Order: sequence, then C-alpha cells, then structure tokens
Amino acid sequence: MLGIRKSLFLKIGGKWGLKLKTIKSIKVQIDQFGYDHNDPILENIEFKIEEDEKLGLVGKTGCGKSTIAKLLTKFYNTEGIYINNKEIHKYRLSDIRNKIYIVFQDQVIFPGTVEDNIQMGSGVNQKKYEKILHENFMKDLIEQLPNGLLTKITEAGDNLSGGQKQKISIARLLLHNPELIILDEATSSMDEKSEEMVYDSISKYFSNTMSLIISHRNTIENYCSRIIHLEK
Repeated sequence: MLGIRKSLFLKIGGKWGLKLKTIKSIKVQIDQFGYDHNDPILENIEFKIEEDEKLGLVGKTGCGKSTIAKLLTKFYNTEGIYINNKEIHKYRLSDIRNKIYIVFQDQVIFPGTVEDNIQMGSGVNQKKYEKILHENFMKDLIEQLPNGLLTKITEAGDNLSGGQKQKISIARLLLHNPELIILDEATSSMDEKSEEMVYDSISKYFSNTMSLIISHRNTIENYCSRIIHLEK
C-alpha cells in the first residue's frame, strides 16, 4: 500500500501487539511505498535477511535505502515488512526498538564530554566500555581530540568533524547487544582507513549478528555475505 498507515502506527506500540522474543528472519516485500501518494520511493522491492546474515544495500542517493531502514524500525508503517514471517506491525514497538539497533548517517550529539556522549547515561557495562576504548578506531578518535574522552562537545557537536561524530555513534553501538543492526551510511564521513577500522570492530563484536549495511560505497562488499543494488 502506498503511503503511511498513520492509524496503525498510533495503535501498535508500547504494550500492545505480539511479544517479539527473538529475530530469526526479516523479509521485505514492498509493492509500492512513498511519503507522497503521487511519488513512490520504493517499488517492487523484495529481499530476505536470514539469521546471522550480513546483507548490504548499495545505491545512489534517493533510491530508498534509508526509507527501508526506517520501515524496518517502525518509524513509518507499510505492508510488506515481516519479522519471523509475521507482519511487523503485529509486534510491540518497544520490543522492536530493543532488538534492532540502527546507526544513521547523522546521529544525535549533545553538549557534554565525548565520554558522556558514548555512554549516554547510566547502566553501561564498564568492563565492555574499557575494552571498546582499545579498538583502533577509538584510539584514533581519542588521539585526535584535544582532551581525549574529556573533550567538551559544543551544541550539536559543532566542534567535531562528521567522521568523529560517526565514530562516537559506532562506539555507542558496540555497547549494545541487538539481534539486528542496521548501519545506514554510518561511515559515510570517514576516510577509507577509519572505515576499515570501524568495520573490523563491528565484525569482531557482531560476528553472529544479523546485519543490514546500507551505503553508496561498494567497499562494504568486504563485510557482507550478499549485496543488493537498488535503483531509483
């Protein structure tokens, strides 16, 4: 169905819907979807992600890659998105958000220290956090900053480069244990060396985690078991 099922989005979420115990498969089978009824972004899209699979979506800007990511995390609703062969809207929104972790191209950065932005409050496994700090991409980030992890970040992270912001968002990801990770142009502002270090860390921490890696770069082929090319 073309368009956004707003009423469904409002009804299904929180404590309503089926409990999502685990994610074994994802299926996307969209005939047509768009934010504007007269301008579909996605047409005749069909693919499946199996348990432990790393799927790459590659395509030019505007072909709908990020839209697919948003549909998989219920930012919008449409028919044709399935988890474990059941339509996604049947599951609790809270369960979906707990089990799927998405890293967008532009992440939220707030005033505070770099460490504050990585840990995002209490409840962080400090042992795991210390381990993440020794990852090559994190050592590279810390060396770039004037006061390391204690560097103060200004409003919206204006004193950081795009690549530095993305490294912070990747460090946040590594602190979690999702069942599906979605990387939506998550390394687009990094140079080739930094991107390689980041994917090496992701491969180490999430070697058996279902993944959807979205990019306009073909370099992700090195980290994916399968690539799908989208065209507008």
